[in-house]
Amino acid sequence: MAVSLPDDTLLEIFVRVNDAATLFRCAAACWHWRHLIVDPSFLRCMWPDQSGAASFAAFFNMQRHRDQGAKVLVPTPWSPLGRGRRAISSFVHNVPSSLLYRAAPLVCRRGLLLVHLLPPRGANHSWVDRVAVCNLLVGRCELLPPVMDELMGLCPYDHHGCAVLSGDDCRSGDGEQSPGSTSFYKVIIITTGRDPLHGFKFDVHTFSCGDESWSMHTKCFGDTIDSNTIGSLCQTDAIVHQGAAHWLFRSWNAQCFCLVKLEDARSGDISFTRLPIPVMHAEDRPCLGLTTTQGALSVLRMQEAASSKLEIWRQQEEHDGTSQWLCTDTVELIQPWRKVTEQIDMLYILGENCGKLLVSDRRRRVYLADLETGTVEAVADWHSLHPNIPLDVVPLEMDWAAFFLSRLGTASESSFPHPPPAGEAAPRRRRRHRGRGRRKTRSRGEATDEGKELNSSAW
Repeated sequence: MAVSLPDDTLLEIFVRVNDAATLFRCAAACWHWRHLIVDPSFLRCMWPDQSGAASFAAFFNMQRHRDQGAKVLVPTPWSPLGRGRRAISSFVHNVPSSLLYRAAPLVCRRGLLLVHLLPPRGANHSWVDRVAVCNLLVGRCELLPPVMDELMGLCPYDHHGCAVLSGDDCRSGDGEQSPGSTSFYKVIIITTGRDPLHGFKFDVHTFSCGDESWSMHTKCFGDTIDSNTIGSLCQTDAIVHQGAAHWLFRSWNAQCFCLVKLEDARSGDISFTRLPIPVMHAEDRPCLGLTTTQGALSVLRMQEAASSKLEIWRQQEEHDGTSQWLCTDTVELIQPWRKVTEQIDMLYILGENCGKLLVSDRRRRVYLADLETGTVEAVADWHSLHPNIPLDVVPLEMDWAAFFLSRLGTASESSFPHPPPAGEAAPRRRRRHRGRGRRKTRSRGEATDEGKELNSSAW
């Protein structure tokens, strides 16, 4: 007769499991194991560095001009997702994988991923641009109504900015009362352009969960010094700070960078602030970020064209209530691949998330830099991509404890075996169930004791 291990012994075994997918299968094995694993104190032991916050898990490749097909998600070296690249469709289970085959990631926030559904090859002019929201926590994808902007599929992506706000963002931002459900979201797409009468403008498209259509507002700058502005957005994805979406804009004629802030998503009110950060060279492309220590907006840029020094600009509050942007820190990015006799590689900033900076060099190799220590490690090599296509990425942050619990919750109660009946027939009955389960699900996924498939492929 089998002897059950004490709970303390089981926890010692579980905490040594260094693979999230294996831990998921352990939690799905029986109710008792699940009860031990989902305990908050145990999850804090498994992911101690998060302390309830999200961590940088991976990044999406935003190459939109190729048949990118499947594996566009590149995990970071320490990510519980593992080493292999994967498709967006591996995270969702309510839509056909073909729908997301050519999906281009636009922005990701708190497990909500906004994607642009690209037209298939040979599509005619009747193709209607659509975007979709993939909730990576619950594994569902929602197709949104067509965006009522005829330029969506024609303009370069550097003239579009995107943001996806969660329910918590909306409650802390413009005061909008959003449902308490974790599935609530709001999508924002801004486009830059020019009005014949009012000059430089932003068109703001918003869509909230449960709406039937998009709403649109226009912000013109015809009566300001920015009426003749010509430029583009440095990144498509927004930085959300205190419930408001922010983008960094490069003004070509003013030769400076500007901060774009969506003050009120309901009215489309946008502020456009010139920053005292000059454009130094043609390939100068900084990015917005959030400092992990102060939680304040920052601008990160390479100091020179061929330099390994990173400048961090922050907004400093003065005693009289005013504020100004200053270069407060300089970080030396250590390049372990460079020999002493070699020249310093020119680094291009791709994005920042959770204190980590993604950069690439001229050979289209991608590196991850720690903003505190300056250490750099290689994460991807895209030298085979067409040189005329700029590299663009979308960082993915993930609260691993929430992701783990959410994915475990997708397994229904019927997926777990009932307590075995008393008597000697119980072991034979369990063996017979296990055998049938393995035969039915071996080619499709991991099986429970009753043959129910569990979607652990998202790991």
